[in-house]
Amino acid sequence: FSRAGNIVIIAQGPLLGSELKYRGMIGRDLDLEQARDAARLTVLNILSQLRIACDGDLNRLRQCMRLGGF
Repeated sequence: FSRAGNIVIIAQGPLLGSELKYRGMIGRDLDLEQARDAARLTVLNILSQLRIACDGDLNRLRQCMRLGGF
């Protein structure tokens, strides 16, 4: 993550540790279940990074301006 004042920017994908667990396009490389797992893992990683950026207190979060996972 990157923090500038009260703004936190996070770009995250479906990493498990340091490994990119899922890669490819849905329907070509990934089935629907794998795509759901990739999305779930990406969101968990985003929340983990956000918690660290908020010094462990997600209650400090006031607004989400944009959310994107890759």
